Amino acid sequence: MTSKLRIIPLLLISSNRMVKGKVFKNYKYVGDPINILRLYNDLEVDEIQVLDISARKNKNPPNKFMKNVFENCFMP
Repeated sequence: MTSKLRIIPLLLISSNRMVKGKVFKNYKYVGDPINILRLYNDLEVDEIQVLDISARKNKNPPNKFMKNVFENCFMP
């Protein structure tokens, strides 16, 4: 039985920007989430996880920006 390697990237969104951190601290801007999502679409990743890490801290509901992110996503 052969198993396929699955690629499941995780995008961390903070204030509508993609960030990367170390040990859940010291977040740094790494790029536009929409452009990065399109890149993953082109690479045909199997799934993607998108976490808005600033929404809970700021007590914000999902916003129009996240809707735009999901409209550009063509994977589960």
